[in-house]
Parts: sequence; structure tokens; C-alpha cells
Amino acid sequence: MDMHAPTSTISSGSRSPAPSRVIDGDGEAEMLRRLWKRHREDVARRVDVLARAVAALHEGHGDPVIAREGQAAAHTLAGSLGMFGFREAGEAAADLERKLEPGHDGGSADLCDALALLRADIEREPPGAGG
Repeated sequence: MDMHAPTSTISSGSRSPAPSRVIDGDGEAEMLRRLWKRHREDVARRVDVLARAVAALHEGHGDPVIAREGQAAAHTLAGSLGMFGFREAGEAAADLERKLEPGHDGGSADLCDALALLRADIEREPPGAGG
């Protein structure tokens, strides 16, 4: 046995394969538009669930089931909206998620303001998607 011979080699199979195609800026924008179009209704449903939770708290109905549903919707929105480039909406959703925690006094005006910011941000085209 040769003590100076390499004991392991890197196989060519360990390298990442080259991408099969490169997406240019226009292709990326088009892909983002198509993804947003496909997921927009799901986002709208989650915003509705979140809005019901905010409205219930604003009206003084501290239903823990509605709050949990709103918190789950806010969590999902916080994670997904940033993928589409809606940074402010994602941050507002994360803020709402924290404020819907059991025992947290979110302040109904703050909740309503965060929800309004989230809605306003997602009403426009995704950043980078053009017109």
C-alpha cells in the first residue's frame, strides 16, 4: 500500500449539475407573474382569515380559535409573501402573528394598521414583475 497515494477521490457525481437553462430577467419576471397569479387566491383566503381574527379582537371578541386561525394564516403569509417580493406585507404579517399570540395585548388599532398595510402592499404587482 502506497502511503502517499490519495485515500479518497471526489467523484464527478458529487458536483451539482449545471442548470438546464438560464432564466433571464424577463423570464424571471414572467415566472414570478405566473406564480403570483396561481397563488393570489390562496393568499386572499389567508388574508380573509387574518382579517376575521383582527376584527374579532377589535370588536372585543377574544375567541381563541379565531385568534389561532388568524395567527396560522399570518405565519403562512409572513413566510410566503416575501417570496413574491412583498417585503412590507411579509413584515406586517409577522407583526400580526406576534400580536395574535395568546396573552399578547396587540392593541386593536395596531392590528388594523398592520392589516391595512399588508392589504395595500399585495394589491400591486409583485416587485420585479413589471406591468
